[in-house]
Amino acid sequence: MPNRILIIEDEAEDMLMLKTKFSLSDFEVIEARDAKNGLLAARDGKPDIILLDLVLGSDKPFMESTSLKDSHNLEFSGIRLLRKLKSDPETAHIPIAVISNLGRDAYEAQTKKLGALDYLVKSELLPEEIVERAGKLIHK
Repeated sequence: MPNRILIIEDEAEDMLMLKTKFSLSDFEVIEARDAKNGLLAARDGKPDIILLDLVLGSDKPFMESTSLKDSHNLEFSGIRLLRKLKSDPETAHIPIAVISNLGRDAYEAQTKKLGALDYLVKSELLPEEIVERAGKLIHK
C-alpha cells in the first residue's frame, strides 16, 4: 500500500511538480489549495504525512504590501494551520514538513516549536530531495 501524502500548496505550478514527483515515487497524493481544505483533507484523508506551504493564497496581499525584512511579524495561514493540525486530536499524530521560499532564519524555529518535523526551502532543494526527506519523516 503506498504512503499517502497531503500537499497543501496554493501555487498551481508547485502543486503540479510536487504531485508528479510524489506520484512517481509511489505516493498517493491528496491535494489542498488553501488552509480550510487542508484541514478537512487532513481529517478525512488520513495522510501518512503532510507537506504544508507556509504562505497560502490569503497571505499574498500582505506579502505584496510588506517588505521581506518585515515579514517575520506576519503569522501566515500555514502557521495558523500548523497550530490547528497539531492541536486537533484527529491530526496531531501526522508528521508535517513545512515547505516555503521564505528563508529558514525567521520561520524554521517557530514551525518546529509548533510541531513541524522539517522545514524545506523550495529554492534550495531538488524535487527528488523533497520526496526523499518527506519519506524519511514517515518512518521516524
